[in-house]
Amino acid sequence: MRDYNFFSEYVYTESKLRPKKLIVPILLIIVVAGVLGSFFYLEWKLSEKEDLIAEQESFLNSDEVVKTKQELEVLGEEVTYLNLLGEEIELFDLILQLDYRVTEEMTSALLNSVPRNVFFTSYVINERNITISGEAIERVDVAELENNLRDLSMFDNVFVPSVSYNDESEHYVFTIEITLEDFMLEMTQGGEPNDE
Repeated sequence: MRDYNFFSEYVYTESKLRPKKLIVPILLIIVVAGVLGSFFYLEWKLSEKEDLIAEQESFLNSDEVVKTKQELEVLGEEVTYLNLLGEEIELFDLILQLDYRVTEEMTSALLNSVPRNVFFTSYVINERNITISGEAIERVDVAELENNLRDLSMFDNVFVPSVSYNDESEHYVFTIEITLEDFMLEMTQGGEPNDE
């Protein structure tokens, strides 16, 4: 025997429709939950980053870091000063080398050019010029010294700016300014003479 249920179509259709009606709200709940979850996750990550930034800023503003920064600034100034000092030492070394080369090569030439009655009191060398101060018994001795120096090929110009008689020493006091030839200047700066 068979049991007839006249309402089975209605019941069956209603059970068929029920899952379809629930799909949309379930999907909507899932989407809203996903959006809310993403929002809270991003907020959590953002707060972590802000905490990390605050921690790093507090570290950078700490007394130890500020003190280290000040020490580095002082060290930077000292390095700059030492670099300038190094450049000055290199320049001084160049001047010493120049003085040595000029002295070595020119001293013998100068001494061979000096007449018997002439005495040097000072001898100053700078980059391109030599200034000599001295005394002579006769004025003619100063003129002879000037001519002897002009005869040397290592000097570009020989000039006597002053000759005067000193009553106390009974000698002529003079100053001679000498300009180096270009090839001598090249030699004193470490090069070789340029033969053209």
